[in-house]
Amino acid sequence: MAFLFAVSSGTVSGRVSHIPDWMTHGAGYAVLAVLACRALAGGIGRPVTARVAALAVLISTLYGVTDELHQSFVPGRVADAWDLLKDLAGAVAGAVACAWPRPTDGQRRKAA
Repeated sequence: MAFLFAVSSGTVSGRVSHIPDWMTHGAGYAVLAVLACRALAGGIGRPVTARVAALAVLISTLYGVTDELHQSFVPGRVADAWDLLKDLAGAVAGAVACAWPRPTDGQRRKAA
């Protein structure tokens, strides 16, 4: 969240301005949702339930709301509902990636 806050505190320029907006929002909020899933699940080795994934999406998206509000006060930046939608999409993608069922060791051995 601190990284996203720092990035959104400045104006968009240089190399970043050539990256499509949906990619930067999607990637940033996908990473945030993955980190939230891992924290809410209790660590890397713990399974991520649908409830944990949904909560991670909610937390990430609510942070997106505060980030858009923050950007409305930054010169050269604006708050944009489309950006919030991109944040939500990225958060959903990250949470789904964490909660997607993975085969257990026993299932992998049977398949081999």
